Amino acid sequence: MCTSDIAYQYFLAALRSFIKNKYEGRQNPLAIDTGYSDGFVSEVLKEKKRAGQLSQAKIALACGEDYLNFLLIGKRIIDGRMGKEVGASDLDLKDELIGVYRARVKDLEAEVERLKNERDPMAGSEEGL
Repeated sequence: MCTSDIAYQYFLAALRSFIKNKYEGRQNPLAIDTGYSDGFVSEVLKEKKRAGQLSQAKIALACGEDYLNFLLIGKRIIDGRMGKEVGASDLDLKDELIGVYRARVKDLEAEVERLKNERDPMAGSEEGL
């Protein structure tokens, strides 16, 4: 399983926990807090739809956590370590996820630059000066 799939499982575990505990088992308040439809939240919970990274981050913030902490909560749930001290594996995961998302940001920046150059081929060259 690749890191993003593992991270998504952590996201789902944390989401289910927050729905159960913060939202008392109801997903409608989360939908209201995020601006997403009840149907979208329901499909994510049932794994019929996969929330993108921006949606995951928005959901985490609505639950009162930043995205990486939200994933760490999910990891701790899956590992059966909720309420215990933060361990080295938590920090390793955070470092790994930071690396994955830094690489993703670089890819997105390169894609933006490619699209800019595609739109205006002279933008990146000095020939037009």
